[in-house]
Amino acid sequence: QQYSLLQYTVVDGLPQSQVNAITEDKLGYLWLGTQGGGLAQFNGLDFRVYNTLDGLLNNIVTALTIDSHDNIWVVHPRGFTKFDGAVFKKFEVPSESSIRRIREVVELKDTVFFYSYPGALGKIYHDSVYYWEKEILPGKHINTMHQAPSGELCFYLDDNSFMIYGLEGERKLLTHKSHFTQLYNILNFKNQMLINSDSGLFSLNATRGEFKKEDVKIKIIDPQTQEA
Repeated sequence: QQYSLLQYTVVDGLPQSQVNAITEDKLGYLWLGTQGGGLAQFNGLDFRVYNTLDGLLNNIVTALTIDSHDNIWVVHPRGFTKFDGAVFKKFEVPSESSIRRIREVVELKDTVFFYSYPGALGKIYHDSVYYWEKEILPGKHINTMHQAPSGELCFYLDDNSFMIYGLEGERKLLTHKSHFTQLYNILNFKNQMLINSDSGLFSLNATRGEFKKEDVKIKIIDPQTQEA
């Protein structure tokens, strides 16, 4: 099967050539966050651009997510813009805050959580910021955040442990020291949360809090014959 690639640039209507984030809504539109050009919606033919003149907090967009109510959460270095398709609502980090950069935002049921550099946790509930920066555990910092296919939020901490926020408010603290030493990256694949580590590939069942070693067979496909 042959695939073709099309390149879109500022000549085609893209507001800025550096794209930091892409997400797709339920209607199939692509939303692109740029490094200084704001937010762009792409319908397959044309770009529609939104920037600070339309209501964005900042034209630098570092991440994007869409919540269960189809709101687009636009992440800026020091704040958010929530866009429901018609109205922009801005959330700006207080000037006295020590937050240097907001990393990522995710939704857990009716609550929006985010983490920022240097590793603090933030929470927004019903459009009210409950806190901008809070230690997830005393003396611990968040290295990364990942949402499992089953919906739990998994925070990977700087002491090589996982703090898992469950769907009903339960909390679990897990360590992987008996399985692997170094975590490289995390991804979701076929309803599994997979962890690439120095000891191979593991799955993590976030609901039960269990690690499992996965045996992976890799097939190398010849690009000419399309055969293994």
